[in-house]
Amino acid sequence: MRSAGGDDEKIVCQWLEDTELIMTLLKPAGVMLIAALLYGLMIAARLARFDFDASRFICAGTKFCSVEQMPTPITLVPGTGYDGQSYYRLAMAPFTNQRTAFGIRIDNPSYRQQRILYPALAGAFSLGHPAWLPWTMILVNYLAICALAFVAGFFACTLSRNALWGLAIVFYPGLLLSLYRDLTEVLAISLMVTSLFFWHRRLNLLGSFTLALSVLARETTVLLASAMLATWAWRMFFKKARWSEGACLVIPLATFAAWQLWIAATWGYAGIASGRDNDLGPLMKAVSAFVAGLLTGFPTADKVFGLGEFTLLGGTTLLAAMAIPRSPIDDGVKLAWVAYLVLACKLSGAVWIEDWAFMRGTAELMVLGFLILLSSPGSRLFGALLVLEFVIWNWLALIQ
Repeated sequence: MRSAGGDDEKIVCQWLEDTELIMTLLKPAGVMLIAALLYGLMIAARLARFDFDASRFICAGTKFCSVEQMPTPITLVPGTGYDGQSYYRLAMAPFTNQRTAFGIRIDNPSYRQQRILYPALAGAFSLGHPAWLPWTMILVNYLAICALAFVAGFFACTLSRNALWGLAIVFYPGLLLSLYRDLTEVLAISLMVTSLFFWHRRLNLLGSFTLALSVLARETTVLLASAMLATWAWRMFFKKARWSEGACLVIPLATFAAWQLWIAATWGYAGIASGRDNDLGPLMKAVSAFVAGLLTGFPTADKVFGLGEFTLLGGTTLLAAMAIPRSPIDDGVKLAWVAYLVLACKLSGAVWIEDWAFMRGTAELMVLGFLILLSSPGSRLFGALLVLEFVIWNWLALIQ
């Protein structure tokens, strides 16, 4: 016969476990609520400024678009427009093999089609209605921000930090700029951080599948997958890793290779080989010229703001570099951070020219840097940088 006392003890233990789980989930849920409210307000304010014309987020240009041939007319801006117009076009036909259709010509189809996940999701959410696409493109990025906030808050708790520290990742200004022009960085970063969270919790298979999706959202995240595989191979050499980990890490790389082969078969060359030639240049040349331009001449408001943005980038990078030796985070993340640092230093003057470009181009570097800092002992300087980050985010939200 079971004792009543034993049953009561089990009930109490189960109740305590359930309560602990609820409290654990409430903290990142609070972070998600903060992000949902603030980003929601910024989206609503921007839509109000555009008379609730969601197509203004696309920033489609007259050079590549013709309203007369579109299934549903959208607002065009004079000139070349911005990258969002390619994703709008791909959302109507993700697996297209036509450079021009639906009144839009894709400037570099194999390059644009690498980042297929965002337009494919927007197209799926639109249920085949082109008139809904401008709204679903915003919706996908907004949902990705909310998911990123929840995971970042949970990640911060796992790293023995307050969940609110996860806001450091969510309010990186490059993500706001990406959302404002229907770009792919928001979704890619959300999936990348989620995959690292799964890997940190030893949910390797889930982490690999999520990272595979991230690679389809933005091809540069393949650097993270490659770095993690390289560090696994190093640990295997010293018999400190399992074969199953390496097998999981092959998934995102195989996904990347398969999609590149499909693109090559469709357009005649792989997307990774069709990148814009002017995006990369000599190491540190463009960065140095950018900083020199900010420091010389009369200190205008734009230059002061640019210095603030570069201080956020440079300060976070410096603190992350100092924190790497004492950070317990996976060595693959550290190696990937170094790879993204080299990539950032090789970005050309075509990128180091405005925050729309360099804030997006350094997104992976900054987010991995935040994770390295979150996993290390606290720093007052890091807290100061987060204040600067939030100031920049709010300023961009108001003026863009």
